[in-house]
Amino acid sequence: MFAAALYHAAAIAFPAWGVQAYSATYPLWRHIVFIVNNTVMGAILLHRPMWLLWPYSLLTVQIYYSHGGTFLQRLHDAGRVGWIDLLSVAGATLGVTMLHLEARRRTRARTRSVSIAAATSRQSV
Repeated sequence: MFAAALYHAAAIAFPAWGVQAYSATYPLWRHIVFIVNNTVMGAILLHRPMWLLWPYSLLTVQIYYSHGGTFLQRLHDAGRVGWIDLLSVAGATLGVTMLHLEARRRTRARTRSVSIAAATSRQSV
């Protein structure tokens, strides 16, 4: 997430490079939105709260739509791989998978501890 924020910041700082990375009509405000969003999401992701799975899933859908669509269009039209788009889709997929596995692990651990507590309380009666 932090790398994506830096990528958007670089597109603002170096306009000639930014035009190659994004279309010429890509608005400045959108770069700023994604710099803030990716920085905040990255900071939250360090703590991996269970509720983050849902907003991160929405962000992943947005990344599939924008970067995935751009990747497929470049591959079809120009016959070349858009590496940033491919890395964005792969990174988002990895992130949402890791959050899902963490949520499942925590849910199982919580269920197990409740089951153990229930069994212990029955034995002590």
